[in-house]
This record gives sequence, C-alpha cells and structure tokens, in this order.
Amino acid sequence: MRKTFVMGSVLLLVCILSGCINTNENTVLLGDKPPKMTIEVKGEEYNSQLGSYCWNLSESRTECLEIMVPLENGQRIAASVDEEISLTFKSAPAPDKAYLIQNPYDDVIEVKLNENQFTAPDEKGVYYYVYSVEWLNKDEEKDSNGSVDYGFILDVK
Repeated sequence: MRKTFVMGSVLLLVCILSGCINTNENTVLLGDKPPKMTIEVKGEEYNSQLGSYCWNLSESRTECLEIMVPLENGQRIAASVDEEISLTFKSAPAPDKAYLIQNPYDDVIEVKLNENQFTAPDEKGVYYYVYSVEWLNKDEEKDSNGSVDYGFILDVK
C-alpha cells in the first residue's frame, strides 16, 4: 500500500512538472456564461446588462450570441457630475482590451478609461453606455478567450 502511495505521489509530481496538468491562466475564463460586470459608484455596486458575446464554454466549444444591449428598460444608476466610476469583474481577471462607448445609439463618444475607471460627464442628464471587453489567449494572441458587450445607464445629477 505504501509503495502505491509513493508511486502515485511521484507520478503526480512528474505530471505537474511536465505540464500534464493544465495550469494555463486562460482556463480561468472557461465557463457556461461570461462573467458578471459591476459598476461601482460611491462604494455601491450595480449589475450591468449583458449584450452580445462570444464565450469559450470549454476548450473546444464557443458560444456566440448577437443581441443589442437592452438599455431602454435598464436600471438607472445615480451618479454625480465628474464622479469616478469603476467597472469591475469579481470572477475574472481584468480584460486585455476594453472600450467604453457613451450614447451607443446616437452621437457615439469613446470614453477614456484609466484602469477600468472613468469620470462621469460634467453635465447633468441620462447617459447610455456600452462596455466592450475582450480577454486574449496569452498563447495565441490572435485568438480570444471571450469578448462581451455590457450595458448600463448613468443618471448624472
């Protein structure tokens, strides 16, 4: 019995050292759906709305869904003029590429992001946003582990 335990331990160690066990950070993103993205304003967190995505369900299967972010009926998040807003993922690393678009259905404006944060507009009003993100495959930079559009509405007062 002891011999079996020692042999099993040695075999496990060899597999770990030779790469038999996949420790690739890219597998973090595998799952049945894209991670939730939250918007943080004044220490409060709000859920975003999921839009179009292509997501790796497994190493051999990807699901793509093409829909517009349903912003019209979404929750309005109260924010103050020039307030710092954070966009975060609790169950995934920060995306490799990220674009924030204000007013996606009208006069499109790309908003500057600084480490997944941006400043609310300097004028009061209701603003619609789409946050497009992508996680790249570190081994094959042309490949994506997933790309997702998230939407949210800011009510700047």
